[in-house]
Amino acid sequence: MDQRKSTKGTWIFLVLLLLSIGLCVVGYWLANSHGQWALLAGGCLSVIFTLAAWAITSVLANGRTAVQQRNQELLVGLGEQMRHLGEILNQICEQQLISDRAKSVAFRSREREAVRRAIEEDITAGDWDAANALAVEMETVFGYRQESVRLRDEIAQKRQDILRREVAEVSTLIDGYMRSEQWSAAQKEAEKLAQSYPNDQMVKKLPQEIESRRQAFKKQLLDQWHESVHRRDIDGSIGILKKLDTYLSPAEAESMQESVRGVFKAKLDNMRVQFSAAVQDHHWAEAIRVGDAIMRDFPNAKIAQEVREKMAALRERANVEATQPAGV
Repeated sequence: MDQRKSTKGTWIFLVLLLLSIGLCVVGYWLANSHGQWALLAGGCLSVIFTLAAWAITSVLANGRTAVQQRNQELLVGLGEQMRHLGEILNQICEQQLISDRAKSVAFRSREREAVRRAIEEDITAGDWDAANALAVEMETVFGYRQESVRLRDEIAQKRQDILRREVAEVSTLIDGYMRSEQWSAAQKEAEKLAQSYPNDQMVKKLPQEIESRRQAFKKQLLDQWHESVHRRDIDGSIGILKKLDTYLSPAEAESMQESVRGVFKAKLDNMRVQFSAAVQDHHWAEAIRVGDAIMRDFPNAKIAQEVREKMAALRERANVEATQPAGV
């Protein structure tokens, strides 16, 4: 296309130049025959301008051709460099893939050891799910099925061992609570253990075992109560009744009211006898002790009001007796 443009431009300048020369010829004839020099001067100027324009156009065309040729050479060189760079990148990618495979083979044993250490750390931390997941990866990632099975069996065994040890420790603690009749504390320990091992059968049975022990202890107290009542052991009966108070249901407590009233009536009668005997024998300190016990334990009884009326006189006599010299 550039060649065609250049040829077309050359023909145009040739035509212009021929026209300009024609003007010069005509002008020369007019100048010699009629003395008119204007057309000759115009023809000469046309020749000069045409030649000058032709020269400038040729220079510009040559320069543009040189620039286009240079750009073409640069584009060809750049394309060659891009092609070479693409080949280099392909080689790098292939080498990287080979390197990754080589590293995978070279570090396979190290990665297995790292997985084993991670499993041990998870076991130590009690994260059994994470340990089992890593054991599965030993088969899916590295292809070691037998080792994966062995690791999972080892994890299960260690988990069971730790569970048994913890259950034994908590059971000892629970047993101590039950011996001291701290049943709520024992149940709380069993609930905490159940939160850590919700699917273990031994742990699930602990709350029922605690309740069974509690009911057995309650039955023992009831048997002791009935036995002490039968023996008329009033102080022993009252002591047992105080322990039974936290174990009895409202219905059980109501069923025992008659026997309880009998025990406390007997206790009050005994204290009345002791108080009267101490007063008659002038044992003022003993009378005051028994009187204080009557007012404290049976504040609404009639005898408590009678004792309250006599206490001031008893204390005065006790003070007088304490200030008198011995033998008087």
